[in-house]
Amino acid sequence: MPDGARLTREEVEIIIKNYEATGRDTTELKRVLNEAFPPVPPRRNPRATMNIMRDEEEPIEYSQEVIDYDRNHSLKELKTMAAEAGLSTSGDKKTLAKKLLGGG
Repeated sequence: MPDGARLTREEVEIIIKNYEATGRDTTELKRVLNEAFPPVPPRRNPRATMNIMRDEEEPIEYSQEVIDYDRNHSLKELKTMAAEAGLSTSGDKKTLAKKLLGGG
């Protein structure tokens, strides 16, 4: 091998496999390989991480009153009722029902 020759990670891995096939000790080669080419951790998809975190959240439990409000009123009706009560009109039906019932 000429002085100053450079090998890729794959070429060094092939040399290690050939050494192992002949029963030679590859400890030092593996150490040098990991120094020259440190292992790169796999990249994580941030959206996948967010989904995992979302899946692990505790399910929200609603009172029967909130469920009844959700079932018996439209979103528009609940927003009107919240506005008339001086409450914020943001949120979905269950959130508005909770606000109207004094729980949120």
